[in-house]
Amino acid sequence: MGRNSWTYTALAILGLVVFLVYLSRVFPSALDSQDSQIRLVYGIGLLALVGSSVVLGWRTHTGLALKQALAWAGIFSAVLVAYSYRQEFSGLADRVRGEVIPSMAINQAPGRVSLRAGRDGHFRASAMVNGAHVEFLVDTGATLVSLSPFDAQRIGIKIDDLTFNQMANTANGQTFMALVTLPDISIGNITLYNVSALVASEGLDESLLGMSFLSKLSSFQVDRDRLIMNR
Repeated sequence: MGRNSWTYTALAILGLVVFLVYLSRVFPSALDSQDSQIRLVYGIGLLALVGSSVVLGWRTHTGLALKQALAWAGIFSAVLVAYSYRQEFSGLADRVRGEVIPSMAINQAPGRVSLRAGRDGHFRASAMVNGAHVEFLVDTGATLVSLSPFDAQRIGIKIDDLTFNQMANTANGQTFMALVTLPDISIGNITLYNVSALVASEGLDESLLGMSFLSKLSSFQVDRDRLIMNR
């Protein structure tokens, strides 16, 4: 019985090789892309796993061998589907995060992101500034990006080295601010460089994403409860 099993296995491998040679001649460019080559390897791996399960299990219990073959086929199919639709799944995950956390940007296309308005109707943006996370309130009425003292220190700005000679109005009244240049601000897949900003000495509890960032975009618009930014 063991000798017959190995004979059948060898014949199956030989048949597979002949089939692949035939396909390569009929479709000479079918394996030019990396994706096609990876799928071929996955396919061969599936046949090897299923075949070994059948050969080893058939000698004892036919039902067990069939269950093993189906189990491996299911695992391989799930992996193949996840790999084939990896970009779609990534986009879906971004959308789910955007719904749960409105300030999290949804990447709609290269250089295009959207934000959902919060319950208060305002737009907030989770951004990376100089490698640190900062959450901004989007404020088209603010001429410059404005940082609270807390956020400024978090991104590495030394408050004691600044010159606070700019007067500005905040929700808590007038305060002095210092002019700085931020190396970069990233929101989703949009990154802008050398953005002018102000650092408040006090009185600013929430950092503002002002026009010094927004005006560097090619466009931005509000569509109902969505703010869409284009690089």
